[in-house]
Amino acid sequence: MAESGSRNVLIALMLLSLSCFVNATVIEDQSEFELLGVNDTGLLRVKPQGTTSQTILRTGLPSNAKIIDIDYHRSRNLVFWIESTAPRIQSRSLDNDGQPIRTFAEKIGADWEPVALAVDFIGDVLYVVDLLGRRVEVYDLENVGRSATVVAAGLDRPIGIAVDPYAGLMFVVDNDRITRMNMDGSSSMPIIRKSIESAISSLTIDHTTKTIYWWDSDLKIVESSSYIGYSQRILYRSHDNEVLTSLNFFDNQLYYLEKNAKSVSRIDVTVHNLLAEKILDNFAASSFRILRPVEEVDAFPCKVANCQHMCLLNSRSERRSCVCPMNQVLKSDGSNCQRLDEFLLYSQKEVIKGRELEPVIGSSSPVVVTVAARRSHALSIDLDYVRRKVYFADAASKKIYASDIKTGVREEIAGYEGLASIAVDWLAQNLYYTDFVAGNLCVVSLRNFTNHKCLLDSLTGPRFVLTNPQKGQVYFFDDAKIKRINADGTKLTTIHTPLAHKVLGLTLDRSASRFYWLQTDSDKPREVRIHNSDLEGWDEKSVEAPLLRNCAGGGAIAVKGDWMYAVCDNYERLVRVNKTTGKQLVNVAGSLDRQGFYALAVFAPQIPLTLQEQLQHLRHPCLNNNGNCTNFCFGVPSSQNQSADQQNSLMRVCACPEGQKLDQSQVCVSEVRSKPAHRVHVCETDWEYTCKNGRCIPKSQLCDGVNDCLDRSDEIDCPGYRRDFLFGR
Repeated sequence: MAESGSRNVLIALMLLSLSCFVNATVIEDQSEFELLGVNDTGLLRVKPQGTTSQTILRTGLPSNAKIIDIDYHRSRNLVFWIESTAPRIQSRSLDNDGQPIRTFAEKIGADWEPVALAVDFIGDVLYVVDLLGRRVEVYDLENVGRSATVVAAGLDRPIGIAVDPYAGLMFVVDNDRITRMNMDGSSSMPIIRKSIESAISSLTIDHTTKTIYWWDSDLKIVESSSYIGYSQRILYRSHDNEVLTSLNFFDNQLYYLEKNAKSVSRIDVTVHNLLAEKILDNFAASSFRILRPVEEVDAFPCKVANCQHMCLLNSRSERRSCVCPMNQVLKSDGSNCQRLDEFLLYSQKEVIKGRELEPVIGSSSPVVVTVAARRSHALSIDLDYVRRKVYFADAASKKIYASDIKTGVREEIAGYEGLASIAVDWLAQNLYYTDFVAGNLCVVSLRNFTNHKCLLDSLTGPRFVLTNPQKGQVYFFDDAKIKRINADGTKLTTIHTPLAHKVLGLTLDRSASRFYWLQTDSDKPREVRIHNSDLEGWDEKSVEAPLLRNCAGGGAIAVKGDWMYAVCDNYERLVRVNKTTGKQLVNVAGSLDRQGFYALAVFAPQIPLTLQEQLQHLRHPCLNNNGNCTNFCFGVPSSQNQSADQQNSLMRVCACPEGQKLDQSQVCVSEVRSKPAHRVHVCETDWEYTCKNGRCIPKSQLCDGVNDCLDRSDEIDCPGYRRDFLFGR
């Protein structure tokens, strides 16, 4: 009874919060209304007259344009639409006044897939759903170019959005569910969960009765529910050949667009016997909106918000909140923004996201999103803090990319067959990677991507490569040993041999100059322990971590301060524990978007100095003009007997790319050299499947219809029921 009472109180509070409307007066003439439609040839504004129409606006678009979604701002007299071929968001006047088409938002050089939009005519902002980035962005209509990301976590396949600025709420269609949240992205909660056989493809709302309506394209039904997911009912079942592509609500009438018949019909939701009435024929549109009358707002909460960046509406008592641009967070005053200098990066197949290390009240979403390519799988990530770039190895394309943290602009560095891990020397500007298929550890210059050189061959299965630029050293795990080389590949040394059944990950705590790794011991294979040692492999310490028993994340661990971050539960959960005690487990993120977690890195100052201070104080031999080397420049320990505790005593070593060598005048000349034979690697963890080409993938990716192995060996001999389930048959 107590539990039931608490639930009733919660529902009452939710209903009370939904009643906090912005005051508005609607100026309307319900006897006449207009439709705004869009198809591949252009925009169409019509006034229904019986089942015919009067055309008010017809404007052409480029011949190759494909319009996905539209919305309008009546008081600004503007219509916005998404053009997928670019992709970009464009706008123009609602009137046939000859005004030009303008590009409102476009991300040149960055991966972006806007698929749905919604105008907040009270807050004067535009909400955009990015399918590829699995996020919701908001754009200021008054200050063009000003934007923020309000939702960047918990979405699987977002394809639709509707907003209610009166209540400060928005609703996002996410594959087989509808999620409600405040318009600032806070207080996210799924309110409709459909079965796996369902697919929600269109959504509209009635802000007066606080009702949502949606079209289930698989079950071919129109349904409705309250704003909190209650009172769910079926309103309409389509006929055999009917395909509904767009829903709109106006004056107690639910309007829908039928694709095959090219018609618009409506349903009166106030009557018991719901029958569809056709109101317009020959309306060849892919999407449409009902042009509502202008609405005058009596009170706008954001007028007194004094936000530095943007003010958005919400359903809380203050009815507004300030938000910041990407990579910034609110200060304690709740109005001004500051740059976020430390955050946790993690990869989720097609995207790399960043989450605050310490949660901020009212901001649970990641604040950095770097979008990778479609069908990609970022299996290893590293960063250059000074230049604010993220580097990642993509298993699907077998390529290494760099992405700017702020803009998301991505550039291809190189492509190699068996990428396993990467690490960046941000001082010498070199990137190291391991190739577990060829058994190599190689390096590519970030000053000139064509400069490539393999430092070590004939390795067993190199993984977990790490750099220590201040010491001029590189570490990696191979043949069940932690090994070290100088930055130029010389002085290969085994520094530690963990007495382990399996090593589940290796990382470097630069602030403490210690290695950290997870391992299971031979005598207790189900017991996970946190181990750490100094950089010479001595002073090893370990502690049992029973809370990490399911954290066999294939190398996905990171350390910052007192915390170790790890991937658990078959890649579905991201947690942190005290690195010294193995206790105090905290869930950092759950894979509500069903994309999993595959690689981790802490974005924080590797050294507490600016690039200019590094030039002045560290005297790294490669920072100034690449050390006067024509190709590779490496900073290596200047003394053959130098210990790992000695710092900032590096000497320059110039080197040539693969197939070349230095002559007596220190110029690179051609050299004939045979390539090492490829070898097959066997994956070590229980969570991984060994592909025929030696690549390791999570077992959860078997028979999922995606060529994760790159040789399709993960899609062979799949049970028929498995494929039917995955593809909805």
